[in-house]
Amino acid sequence: ALVLGNVSLTLEVESLVPGITDAALEGMGSYGGLLHEADRREKHMDEQYEWWPQAEALVGLYNAWELTGRDHYLDDALRMKDFIGSYFIDRKHGEWFYRVDKQMKPVKEYGKAGLWKCPYHNGRACLELITRINRQ
Repeated sequence: ALVLGNVSLTLEVESLVPGITDAALEGMGSYGGLLHEADRREKHMDEQYEWWPQAEALVGLYNAWELTGRDHYLDDALRMKDFIGSYFIDRKHGEWFYRVDKQMKPVKEYGKAGLWKCPYHNGRACLELITRINRQ
């Protein structure tokens, strides 16, 4: 909507941000990361964490803070940043781990690159946040 310059659509989408963000935060685990998936209807919970929801949630939380000015979104973004730094970034060999288990250990059978894993989400998140923070 922003790229298209559609003001009415931008306002409509922006009005949905708090509700969408709050719904996503229901999936935030005690460690500060976004759980991989859950389905309340089927009582299914995957208590592991994948790299891409963390990256996308980080940008989404920062975006929600920018749009609403609600400091708890920024606090959650900072918790997410700390979670990523503590459990996802491989400081010895580089890149982000694909997945960590509920004990916060990397799941080794998933490589750091492959058919579904590349540095797109995490790279985009970092570039997006650099741009947004520099605008402040």
